[in-house]
Amino acid sequence: AVFGCCFVAFLVLRKHFPMIFTFNSVVKEHRTEISKDVHGYVKWISKVFTYSDDQIFENCGMSAVIYIRFLRMGMKIACVGIFNSIFLIPVSVYGCKDKTDACNSLADKLNEASVGNISAGNPSLLATVFAAYVIFGSAI
Repeated sequence: AVFGCCFVAFLVLRKHFPMIFTFNSVVKEHRTEISKDVHGYVKWISKVFTYSDDQIFENCGMSAVIYIRFLRMGMKIACVGIFNSIFLIPVSVYGCKDKTDACNSLADKLNEASVGNISAGNPSLLATVFAAYVIFGSAI
């Protein structure tokens, strides 16, 4: 909710204060090929990822290239995390096999979808190890 409010505030303020948020498109001496593209409120988000790193470096500088690369890496890791949760949550929910195990006494329903719901020595714990290697491999 906080992110959504800040993002909407950014979209509104971006249109009302162009000298702060879109300086390169307002001042003629600083106009570049990228800043000439005028986009709507949210269409610029998809356009940011269509430019190559060389174009961004030439027109916006090294800090913009590093920021965009960081965002791309974050999107990639988030997508891998979503993929991991598709198979980890069912494994965790059905991981407590023994009725006398401590995992049956979990009071919180959210804990049932975590590693705490898997019995000790259960081979389902290997799914968490596999998910960790997938995350680490994709981040590298």
